[in-house]
Amino acid sequence: MKIGIIGYGSIARVHAQVLENSSDFDLVAVLDNDETKKKEVKNEIEFYNDNRIKEFLDRVEAVAI
Repeated sequence: MKIGIIGYGSIARVHAQVLENSSDFDLVAVLDNDETKKKEVKNEIEFYNDNRIKEFLDRVEAVAI
């Protein structure tokens, strides 16, 4: 299942690690409007990161907030 995360705070990092280590889920997107957090995402995890909601929702089947 393709999962996206909205907001990349401290709990989101835990969610991302769990999703990345799961064979049942594919973390495909993170949505956050904070430029610093977006850079952190790109450095920590290999997946798509953007701040456009329509494009984000088109890529995911479920969302973690």
